[in-house]
Amino acid sequence: TGVLESPMFKPFLPEICKEILGEELLLRDAETVWLGNEEDAKRVLAESEKWIFKKAFHNAESTKTTESKSYSSMTSTAQLALMQTIEEAPEQWIAEKAMDVATVYAYRDSSPTSRGDIRQSNSGKANSLEFTQAVSLMRFFAVNTKTETAVMPGGLGIMGKGLGEKDIWVLSESPVP
Repeated sequence: TGVLESPMFKPFLPEICKEILGEELLLRDAETVWLGNEEDAKRVLAESEKWIFKKAFHNAESTKTTESKSYSSMTSTAQLALMQTIEEAPEQWIAEKAMDVATVYAYRDSSPTSRGDIRQSNSGKANSLEFTQAVSLMRFFAVNTKTETAVMPGGLGIMGKGLGEKDIWVLSESPVP
């Protein structure tokens, strides 16, 4: 039914995990609060530019996922409308603390005809390379079997500014000192 995928459960996952499994969550997530809690709502609304807002429940008539609303990226009019909507029914909303993305330095082709990636000239030398900062994301994958969950030994590295994607390989079966 998808009820467990409702954003409403996210603020309560640490407590649910302790109650059902008797242990702490292994991986921390971004701080998430339910705005139906008056104390949390006051704190979040006082610093709304640091939060991403989501409807707490999925729309029963729609199969679409809940749309996130990043306050800092909205127009002033949209910000005011969002704050009014939340103040009218705070119990219908959750807020997730916005997280900074990782950046790395990378070479990129800065020639006018480039798409931003690294290209080679006919002589084999790279054209118009510059050292630039880019957003870096890593996506890892896991698969479920009937008896266990296995994390794949690698993943996908994604670079911003048109720098592309590359496979990530983990070459060791055990931790490397």
